[in-house]
Amino acid sequence: MEMNVRAESEARLDALLRAEAQQPFDLTRGPLIRAVLVRLNEADHALLVVMHHTISDGWSLAVFFRELETCYRAFSTGNGAPDLPQLPMQYADFAQWQRQWMQGAVLEGELNYWKRVLAGAPARLELPTDRDEPPEPSRKAARRRVELPEPLAAGVAKLCHDRRSTPFVVLLSALGLTFQKWTQQQDMVIGTVVAGRNRREFENILGCFMNFLPIRLRIAGVQTCEQLLDNVRASVLEAQAHQDCPFEKIVEALNPERTLNQNPLYNVGLLLQNFPAQLFPSDTLPSYPIPSGWKRRCWICDSKPSKRLKAWHWNANTKQSCSTRQRFEQLLASFCHALETLVRSRR
Repeated sequence: MEMNVRAESEARLDALLRAEAQQPFDLTRGPLIRAVLVRLNEADHALLVVMHHTISDGWSLAVFFRELETCYRAFSTGNGAPDLPQLPMQYADFAQWQRQWMQGAVLEGELNYWKRVLAGAPARLELPTDRDEPPEPSRKAARRRVELPEPLAAGVAKLCHDRRSTPFVVLLSALGLTFQKWTQQQDMVIGTVVAGRNRREFENILGCFMNFLPIRLRIAGVQTCEQLLDNVRASVLEAQAHQDCPFEKIVEALNPERTLNQNPLYNVGLLLQNFPAQLFPSDTLPSYPIPSGWKRRCWICDSKPSKRLKAWHWNANTKQSCSTRQRFEQLLASFCHALETLVRSRR
């Protein structure tokens, strides 16, 4: 496809990429990946790669673009076939192994753990809303990108070091404090996503290894920030030790009451994106992401730390049909305040 670079090119390009991205996949026939290369002029191109989530995840994108750069470098320099790493297994091998392993006594033991941990857990966090939530799911979301000040980011890093903890535990603790204040709930379930690549053989494979993980937080009786961090850390480590059980199996075993406008087991999630995220790591071909307002997100907090935790940013999302912008801003301010409280507690 060719386009001339004119004043309206960005709008035309966005419309073209949007139309292609929204084309449905046929799961019965495939393929489940497609690419479009748009020639803007002799030197500039726009590449759109659309993958169905059943064959890809965030980690896979880093693998894909790394190998794409390897192929580009090999073909553009005339050095022959690209030197791609030899894979010890394919995704189909992983899927077969998981099905064979996660059954019988192994599956029963995992499900018994989740039944015990989530027994009596609240079905949702009762966040205050400005409008009644519609019974049908809505795709409209309010989104806000928040930059964490460098001193606070440094304080989080120091707190992690002092408490022998991780940024995810600190962020989850701050989120728990925030929702305790907003809902008065002492018991809550907050979801996250794990990469599912806990074996070296999985690191360079394209595929959907990710899994949803419900983490139950009990804040009742916690007197200090240190106790909160320790409790949250214990809950996270315990849940991660049982992360291999597919989320759909947990839902099937617990059989919670289902509604169309909410995920099962939890309605708030925290996702820390710490997988390799460089888009196209090339020394010879400059590249940058094309801004787009139509990317879908579903998490209330989606955080990305810099390499040395000198700066943080997160994308916060909420249902536009339920809350005003003012309430959304108040929630984010409460979260930052809770994070500052945790950092000050180490002094």
